[in-house]
Amino acid sequence: MSFIIETDDGTWEFPDSLKGVVVQFFEALRIANPEVKAHPSSMGEIVVPKITSVGPRRIYLIKEIRAAYGIGLKEAKEKSEENTPIRCGPLPMYQALAFQRACQEAGATVELPNALDRLARL
Repeated sequence: MSFIIETDDGTWEFPDSLKGVVVQFFEALRIANPEVKAHPSSMGEIVVPKITSVGPRRIYLIKEIRAAYGIGLKEAKEKSEENTPIRCGPLPMYQALAFQRACQEAGATVELPNALDRLARL
């Protein structure tokens, strides 16, 4: 397992065994230089959102897929036309939650796997 840290300068992925040291480092860095912005909510797991219902406003869903995954219009449209459930690519948990909220506002239903689902895959 691994976790990620996202800052204004980029995203890094670390093994779980280093989590304590890395979190302490970024906390010390934030205290020393308040201009450094590390997103503490990104110090977590990576999940794969699953779109279970597209909803009536597909165009807004396409917009949210494009924004979350940085893909073009054609790729997002093809993704939205797949049979449900649509499995999207992996996202950090905080981005997946934002994606889920945005899709719900567009009328779609997005599920995020829970801990039991992840344990079942191991």
